[in-house]
Amino acid sequence: MHRSTVSTAEAAFLAGLSERKINQAVDDRILPGNLYEKHARNRRFTPMAAAFAKFYFDTEDIMVANTRKTILNTLLDRIQKLHEEDRNGILMLRATGRKKTWQIHPNEFIEIDFNSFITDTKSRFKQLEEMDKVIERNPSIMQGEAVFKGTRVPVHLVLEYLKAGESLKALQEDYPFLTENKIELAKLYNALHPKRGRPKSVKLAHSDF
Repeated sequence: MHRSTVSTAEAAFLAGLSERKINQAVDDRILPGNLYEKHARNRRFTPMAAAFAKFYFDTEDIMVANTRKTILNTLLDRIQKLHEEDRNGILMLRATGRKKTWQIHPNEFIEIDFNSFITDTKSRFKQLEEMDKVIERNPSIMQGEAVFKGTRVPVHLVLEYLKAGESLKALQEDYPFLTENKIELAKLYNALHPKRGRPKSVKLAHSDF
């Protein structure tokens, strides 16, 4: 199933930013309001919101804040004018639309092609969707612990073995379904869903991000 929204931690991963930056994008009204939902205990974002946040913070050294906000609002206006199916597809990164949708000239000296920000975000979004195919949480399985799909093997258990020095080859003797890719996705899941008492930082938990 294709994701329609992502958590704050997931949005931060998609944008290559800290969660603090993602929250700042909401608190300072950088992101247009229809790109996220605010709930009592959390926030949910459209995947496209991550691309918007990435653009805003990645270009802060070359454009003033008002110009960056104007660009984001202009782009969103273009998206909103599309047919509902096309609009939803873009907001959920299922589609990218026409190339000219993302080309903008805020003034005679600057030309912006937003496509590169979408491409980067979409690449990371595919990792999230791949993670969803490999890892699941179900109240009826291991009391809701995150496990590798189709098994009762907790994600945290395998990662703890690896952290203790166990090799993947050795683990595969007991868990033959494990692959290097599944381990990397498990690390990503662990970084995005830390247990209480651990720092909630994707970049710290996974040096490759």
